Amino acid sequence: KKVKASYLKEVFATLTSEIKKELGIEDKEALDLINISQIKNFILDTSLEIAQIVKLSGLSRQTINKLRLDIGALEGMKLSNLRLLQVAIAKWEMEKGE
Repeated sequence: KKVKASYLKEVFATLTSEIKKELGIEDKEALDLINISQIKNFILDTSLEIAQIVKLSGLSRQTINKLRLDIGALEGMKLSNLRLLQVAIAKWEMEKGE
């Protein structure tokens, strides 16, 4: 199946928002889509032990495990579910703009 770049941008924007909230970052420009990809690759890197990620990031083992599960769950979602989320995001953004 094919996915438009604009769709992926919206999905990663949602991930960015959630990660920023988790990390307590308020600056809208603090993270961009490229960094989200880097974070995903770092968190899911099977050659890294969780202890290494904990030491490097300062996050707890529990938080790292939750991030891994959350990213894995999002990637495992059916395309139809992601489309429904995309529609929900568009509706939510419209409501915020009112």
